[in-house]
Amino acid sequence: MVQILRPFGHLAVIDAATALDLSALVPKSISLHLEMVFGRALFGVGLEQQAHILGSVAALAAAGKIKPIFGRVLAGLSVESMRTAHENLEARRTIGKVVIDIAG
Repeated sequence: MVQILRPFGHLAVIDAATALDLSALVPKSISLHLEMVFGRALFGVGLEQQAHILGSVAALAAAGKIKPIFGRVLAGLSVESMRTAHENLEARRTIGKVVIDIAG
């Protein structure tokens, strides 16, 4: 990955599923940006801004301007559906969200 980044470039990481060797970023002075979805709520930082962002996203969703990506919808809340969902996530075979429809 570092090979395709330009010197003084930026690398954004949302989910670090594996260990990341940061030493490869140093020679190119790459800026690393990390994001955790619930980081603001977890640490109580910028909650007003978070509320504004969530309100804006909710309005866009209500207007049909954005839609979630469901990679797979599994029917019924069962041990088997949870196992299937978990196996797909662990194997990184998913695009978008894996949904378990509890109404089945």
